[in-house]
Amino acid sequence: QSGLGTEHRAALVTEFLGPACRVIRGHGPSSGKCTVQAGSKDGSITEVNVSPCPTQPCLLQKGTSYSVNVTFSSKIDSQGSKAKVYGEILHVDVPFPIPEPDGCKSGIQCPIEKGHSYSYLNKLPVKSEYPSIKLIVQWELIDDQGQMIFCWKIPVQITS
Repeated sequence: QSGLGTEHRAALVTEFLGPACRVIRGHGPSSGKCTVQAGSKDGSITEVNVSPCPTQPCLLQKGTSYSVNVTFSSKIDSQGSKAKVYGEILHVDVPFPIPEPDGCKSGIQCPIEKGHSYSYLNKLPVKSEYPSIKLIVQWELIDDQGQMIFCWKIPVQITS
């Protein structure tokens, strides 16, 4: 069951895949990978759902794990995929470990085929030792050629 209503899911897709990427990247030096167009090179996102996350920024409690579900369609064929997650802190992308980076073990039936729709499912664990801080989480899915299938961002606040 989703922690976000339809309106919040739509807001994630429209607000944070569009203008937010431009605004966030405009603040200073960073990887520059996640832009409005980035998700459209090898795939198109239909929906992003982070649960539970009833408000923005998402309040992530230390010691808790959050569900991530991304529905996307692929524009390419790929034998596999790998997820990379970063926390953007002070304009620096800090890698966030996730339990399963292999997209083929995260709900995607591989090989990925052009024109097909997929549901990517994973968890975002928030470790107890993480600092209490506001940041931007960036989630990427990379194809077997190193190209970005999708990329999305969401503002979060880690709390005790």
